[in-house]
Amino acid sequence: MVAGPARPHGEYILSESAGGTSVRFVLDLKLPGLMKVLDGLVTRTMQGEVAQLRKLKTVLEAR
Repeated sequence: MVAGPARPHGEYILSESAGGTSVRFVLDLKLPGLMKVLDGLVTRTMQGEVAQLRKLKTVLEAR
């Protein structure tokens, strides 16, 4: 479930890599009207969320 007025579109792109799989996450967000002034804050928040992928990588590779 997505909360708030921003509705980002994201996708995971998986590709073969030497000895494993490479995961790339692409996120697109179009902020409406006055929300554009919050662009920097939204960007920092999303970077924190994407950092969760690094944690997932660590957990998966530890198995």
